[in-house]
Amino acid sequence: GLLDTTAGGYVSGMEPCDDGSTVDDEAAYFDTLEYVATGRRQPIASYEPASDVTPHAAIDLDVQSMSDALDIGEWDTAWQWYAAGGHSVKSEGVYRTVRGFSKDLSGEPTYDEYLAYHDGNALYADDYVRAALWDRLDDASSAKETARPEHSWTDLTDSQAVQLAVKGAQYQHTWIYSTHELYSALSKCEDGNVAAESGAPHAWDEGWAFYAGSLAGEDGKASGVLSYALADKRCSNFGTCVADEPLPMWRSLDDGANSNANAKLLRLYQAGQQAVRDASRCDEARGYVERIVAQMSVPLIQGALRYAWRSDPDAGGETASSDGKTLAELNAFAAAVVPRVATCDAEAAEVVSRNVELTTAFDEAVPDGFAAVKTALESTYACLGVTCADVGGLLDTTAGGYVSGMEPCDDGSTVDDEAAYFDTLEYVATGRRQPIASYEPASDVTPHAAIDLDVQSMSDALDIGEWDTAW
Repeated sequence: GLLDTTAGGYVSGMEPCDDGSTVDDEAAYFDTLEYVATGRRQPIASYEPASDVTPHAAIDLDVQSMSDALDIGEWDTAWQWYAAGGHSVKSEGVYRTVRGFSKDLSGEPTYDEYLAYHDGNALYADDYVRAALWDRLDDASSAKETARPEHSWTDLTDSQAVQLAVKGAQYQHTWIYSTHELYSALSKCEDGNVAAESGAPHAWDEGWAFYAGSLAGEDGKASGVLSYALADKRCSNFGTCVADEPLPMWRSLDDGANSNANAKLLRLYQAGQQAVRDASRCDEARGYVERIVAQMSVPLIQGALRYAWRSDPDAGGETASSDGKTLAELNAFAAAVVPRVATCDAEAAEVVSRNVELTTAFDEAVPDGFAAVKTALESTYACLGVTCADVGGLLDTTAGGYVSGMEPCDDGSTVDDEAAYFDTLEYVATGRRQPIASYEPASDVTPHAAIDLDVQSMSDALDIGEWDTAW
C-alpha cells in the first residue's frame, strides 16, 4: 500500500488489497533459488544432497496424510494414502508409495535380518499395516485382495489401530527402505557408477530423503514425521539431545542436529556421500552403512523402552487409561527393532516379543515387567553396534533424574566415545584432511603420525622396567 509519510500508515484509499497473500508466501521456493543459483541442492535436515531427491523426500507427506485421515476415522482414505500415494512423484503420473517400500530386498544385510525373523515373508511390513486396519476397511479395499494376514489382531481399539498402522508405515516401511538405498549405493559404487544424478551418490541421497523426509525442513528443526523426527522426540525422553549435559566433545550446539543419534547419522551420511563419489572408496562407505544402521536403531530401542515402562501395570500403568494406545505403541516400536535383536540373541528377542503382545486384558500387559524388556534389549547392545550412552535413560520429568529402574545401563561407554572419529568425519565430508597440530595435510598421513604411539608404548614399558618390551 502507498505509505502516508506525514500521518503514518497508508494513504486513505491506497491500503494494500487483500487476496490472502503475505510476504512469506513461497518462502521455501525462494530459499531454494539461493541454492540453485550456486549449483547446489537445498539441504534436507542439514544434509546437502548431491542430486535431486526432493520428490523422494515428499514420501513423508503421504505418511502425514495417512495419519491425518486415521485421526478422524477415515480408514479407507488413510489406506489410499498408504497404498496409492499422491505426493512423491516417481515419473509423470506415477507416484512412489509407502506400501511399495514393502517388497523383497533379499541380499541386503539389514533386510535379511527382518526376512529371517518373519520366516521368509517378504511382505511382513505390509502385512503389519493390513492387519492393523483390516477390520475397519471396506470389503472392496485393495488391502483385501490377498488373504488376511495370519497374525491379524482382533478386538483392537481405534487408538490401537491408528498407532499400529502409522508406526508400521514410519518404522517398518520408510526405515527399511532408507537402508535399501544405502545398499543400492554400495552396489552402484562397486559397479563404478558414481554419477551424481543417477549413480551411487543419488542412491545415497535417497537414503537420507527416506530417513528424514521433506517436513523436517532445511535445518531439521521441524523434525517431520519419519525416523529423523523419532530420534529428536526420544532424545528429549532419554537425555540424548544436544541441550542435555554433558555435550559430547565431538558436538557443538549449532552442528545441524538435535539428537545425538541424528548428529552421528548426519556426519556418517555426509562422509559417505563423499566416499561413494569415488569407486575406490566403496569399502569405506560400507563401513559407514554399518554404523548408520546401528544409529538408526537407537530411537527404536528408546521407543520400546519408554513404552514398556508406560504400558506395564506395575510401572507407568497407562495401558488401561489410554484405551490400549500405549501398548500398541510398544508393539509397534518393538516390531521395528526386534528382528535385529533376534539376529543377536533369539532368547532376548523372545522375551521382548512376549512382553509386547497385544491383549484385551490390559491389566496383564507386559507380563514379565518392563525390567525384563530392558534387560533383554540391553543384552544385545554390543551386537547391535550401540552403547548404553547412545541410548541413555528414561528421564523423570516430575522428580528429576531418571525413572526408577530405567536408568542408563553401564557398559563403560560415554557420549565422548569415538570423539576423534566423528570429528574426522567432518573433514571427510568436505574432502579435506583432519589437521595435525593445526597443520592440514594435503594427503593421508594419519598412519604415519601414529608413530608416536610406539614411542608412548616404549616409554610406558620403560617406566615399569620392562626393558625388552620397550626394545
